[in-house]
Amino acid sequence: MGSGRIYGSCIPVLEVGGTSYWLFALWTNGRIEIVFQYFKNKPPLDSIEIRKMFLRKLNQIPDVNLPEESIEKRPTIPLIVFKKEENLKQLLSAFERLIDAVKNYKKAQ
Repeated sequence: MGSGRIYGSCIPVLEVGGTSYWLFALWTNGRIEIVFQYFKNKPPLDSIEIRKMFLRKLNQIPDVNLPEESIEKRPTIPLIVFKKEENLKQLLSAFERLIDAVKNYKKAQ
């Protein structure tokens, strides 16, 4: 959704129970941006425990080392990290857990 003259972005949207969730942005500069900053306004992702769990899962991926304060920001990771199949599997697994948390929350409402 970037509108810059140099870099552009794409933000896939997860729709669950009438609520839209932005989980990440892919940038043409070869980075993935984790949008923790937006999570803070979307239950259940507003839970600090869920954001910390997601950060821990991301940091288990080799070559990913995001600081704890990332859960308040929009950190980026070079996409080249996910060229390794195992790293990509770990990224997808982390997002699956996040999506499951959203779906379970919406189901319980």
